[in-house]
Amino acid sequence: MKLWLQDSKGLNLMTAELGMEKGTLCPTVGASGVVGVTGAARATAAARGTGISGATLLELMLALVILAGSTFILGVKLPGYLQEARLDQASTQLLEELRDARQAAMAENTWYQVRFFQEGRYYQILRGGTQMRNIRLPEGVSFVTVPQDLQFNAVGTPNIGMTILLRAKNGEERKVIVAPVAGRIREE
Repeated sequence: MKLWLQDSKGLNLMTAELGMEKGTLCPTVGASGVVGVTGAARATAAARGTGISGATLLELMLALVILAGSTFILGVKLPGYLQEARLDQASTQLLEELRDARQAAMAENTWYQVRFFQEGRYYQILRGGTQMRNIRLPEGVSFVTVPQDLQFNAVGTPNIGMTILLRAKNGEERKVIVAPVAGRIREE
């Protein structure tokens, strides 16, 4: 059997001799010049359980619908989860920094101070008046109001009790609370 491959203009691209046995697949050439398999040959192969398989248009459409739905859900929900994660990170870091400052004041027998800056969305840790470090809040997280400067004396007692309120862009809030007498620091 001879097989002619032609391009879309009808020009011969290749001629080949194929030895075909009875009941084997019959190749065909489509409009694009690509070798295909006739429907009868596909049915014969399916009946014999041999390997021509493919996806139907319905299966492809179903896969696309599932993929589009997943993408939509991620696109809508993911930004909210990111804001919540940033807020959690900011409140936990603030809690740890305040606890570390209190512990360091007691261990070093000196005073530590924490200054808050709403405009730059950051706070500073000072040891005996000397700046130790600046800590920035994550993107999208800010102080609701500027807390007063907090100072821990050498025995770990804060100069004031306070509630530091952090807010994310999506409106969620977290509180870091410093108890006035005992100096206990907790998160809500």
